[in-house]
Amino acid sequence: MVVAYIDEVSILENYVYIAYSSDDGSTWEIPAYVTTDSGVAASPDVIYMPGTGNIAISYVDPVSTEYATHAWYISNIADTETYNGIRWGWNDAENY
Repeated sequence: MVVAYIDEVSILENYVYIAYSSDDGSTWEIPAYVTTDSGVAASPDVIYMPGTGNIAISYVDPVSTEYATHAWYISNIADTETYNGIRWGWNDAENY
């Protein structure tokens, strides 16, 4: 079970947290977080890929003028080293 949620630290500082449970929600692991260069993230979405066990997380940066959309492909939710991100805007894309 995976959940993504926003933590609003201030009006211009939001983080997307990703938490998971391996026992159907009885307990939860300490969440990892991802954010944007501006520090503002909104509208997180979780996509599960059946058969692979992989997930993707996407969110937007509503104040960005360069890279407004962010996505993370996660092959192992328990290992943040497997989180691969891409961000893109109207004119360009960048892996990170």
